[in-house]
Amino acid sequence: MAARAWPTAAAVWLCLAGCRTANPSPAPRAPIEVAALAADFPGPDHGEVRLTLDVDNPEGVDAEAKEVTWEVWLEGRWFAAGLLEVRAALPAHRRTLIALQLPVVFKRLEVRPEPASVEVAVRGAVDLKYGKGGARVPFEATRRILARGAPKMGGPGEDD
Repeated sequence: MAARAWPTAAAVWLCLAGCRTANPSPAPRAPIEVAALAADFPGPDHGEVRLTLDVDNPEGVDAEAKEVTWEVWLEGRWFAAGLLEVRAALPAHRRTLIALQLPVVFKRLEVRPEPASVEVAVRGAVDLKYGKGGARVPFEATRRILARGAPKMGGPGEDD
């Protein structure tokens, strides 16, 4: 009986010896995160998507966000795209919030008269200028938001 207990006790001890009690370090943050996403459609053929990007400048020199390319998807369907010129200063070794207003125009879509829950996805890239160099840094996010006057995209489960 004692011979059988020894391998079991040894296995338990080896498992416990390999366990860590400290919390693992958090995952590194993305260079650009979508901090906020909202949409409003005040007219039957136009609206605005408001987007706040949290942009990291890990470089040792100040940088500038020059332009943003973007796409908006509603209820899993492509909806709009554009190019927006921005001039946002990005201090060295800091994160900076950049608020964007993305205008959207649409035709021949029925709209919801009341505020409704809508899945909005946005993706794109920010062109950054560092001294003589630069980088195009991507971002993307999907959120379910409450939007007034949102167009009906005709997806599965959409009320007609």
